[in-house]
Amino acid sequence: MHDWIEELGEGHRVLDLGSGAGSLKSFAHSCGVFSVDCDSDAFVAAYNPDSPVQRVVAAGESLPFASSAFDLVLCHHVLEHVANLSGTIAEISRVLKPAGRLYVAVPNGRGLCDGIYRYVFEGGDHVNRFERVALVALVESSIGIRLVRWQKLYSSFAIFHG
Repeated sequence: MHDWIEELGEGHRVLDLGSGAGSLKSFAHSCGVFSVDCDSDAFVAAYNPDSPVQRVVAAGESLPFASSAFDLVLCHHVLEHVANLSGTIAEISRVLKPAGRLYVAVPNGRGLCDGIYRYVFEGGDHVNRFERVALVALVESSIGIRLVRWQKLYSSFAIFHG
């Protein structure tokens, strides 16, 4: 994810979808970054009047941006929380430039860690369970981009499209 951001410069735009306090808060970048979350309280802890990051309160299924507005969309541990997954995927497809890239990291929905999380927190706020093959198929068919690489993480996996 950070390698892709380093390749972007002025005039490029990154959408950090479902950002909470922000996926890029400790990372220096020269591109425009838009953090989007449906919970305005998520931005309170991360508020910095000197930050160039633009914070926008919006739901993933109704993004207030023009079509083909972003060079990179980040979904860093957010899609498992999204109730309207198909609407959010459609919006990602709409706002991502044709040559844009998509970074997705989600928990392994059939792994031990996610099972324990769901048991201990009575489901928590994870409403979607993902397995790598099914998620790749969903993203490739819905957004029209192909998988570049994936990486297994400790209790989840990241999928890189572009």
